[in-house]
Amino acid sequence: MGKAARTKRDRREGGPDGAPRTVVAHEPKRQLPVFWIVIGVLLLGGIVALVATRPSDSDSAATKAAQGAPAFAEVEVTGDQVPAFTTGDDPAVGEQLPTIAGTSTDDGPIRLDAADGAQVIVTLAHWCPHCQAEVPRIVDWAKDGGLPDGVKITALSTAASEDRPNFPPAAWLAKEAWPYETMVDDEAGTAASALGVEGYPFITFVDADGTITERFSGEMPIDDFDDAVQRIAPSA
Repeated sequence: MGKAARTKRDRREGGPDGAPRTVVAHEPKRQLPVFWIVIGVLLLGGIVALVATRPSDSDSAATKAAQGAPAFAEVEVTGDQVPAFTTGDDPAVGEQLPTIAGTSTDDGPIRLDAADGAQVIVTLAHWCPHCQAEVPRIVDWAKDGGLPDGVKITALSTAASEDRPNFPPAAWLAKEAWPYETMVDDEAGTAASALGVEGYPFITFVDADGTITERFSGEMPIDDFDDAVQRIAPSA
C-alpha cells in the first residue's frame, strides 16, 4: 500500500497503526440545585444574625446577677407627700422633694433626698410597655453624653409583679444596660405615692435647691427630656 493510501486510512481509523482512537467523553459539571443554594444562604444569614444579636458575656453576667436582686424592699419617707399628677397644671411644682430612704437593686442603701440637689427620678414598672419603650431611649441618650455635670438620675422600680413580663425588674434593667442606680419600692408602693405617681413611666425633675420643677407622666420625647434635664443643671 502506498503512502497516500496509508494516510487516507489513518485519517479514517484515527491512528497511524490502524487502531481506532478512543475518545473520552467528559461529563458536564453538575450544577448545585438553586433550592439548596437558597437554603444555604438562609442558614448562613441566620447564623450571622444570631452572632450579631447575642449579648456579650458581660451583659449576660450582669443580667444573671440581677436575677437575685430584691423586687421589693422597705421604704421610709420623711417630709410631705407631693400631690398626685397626670396632666395639666402640676400642683407639685415649687414643692420640696421628700426624703425617701430604701434599698437599691444592688441590695445596698439608697436615698432620694432634696439635699442631693439637681436630680431626675424615673419611676418605672417592669411590665409597662411604655416603660419598655422609654428606658432604651434614655440609655441611648446617656451613651451620647446627655447628662450634664451636677445632675444625677435615679430609677424607682415600683408595682413589681412576679406574674407579669420582665420580672424581676433588676434583670430587665440590666438587660437594657440601664446605667443609673435603681431604688426598689415596697409592695404598697410607698415611694411612688410619696412622689405623686399616677402612671408609668413617671419622671420627676428636681433643681439644685431640691425643688420640683416639673413632672411628666407617660412616654416623654427624648428631646423634651433633655431640655428638662438641661434646665435643672447647676450651670443652666
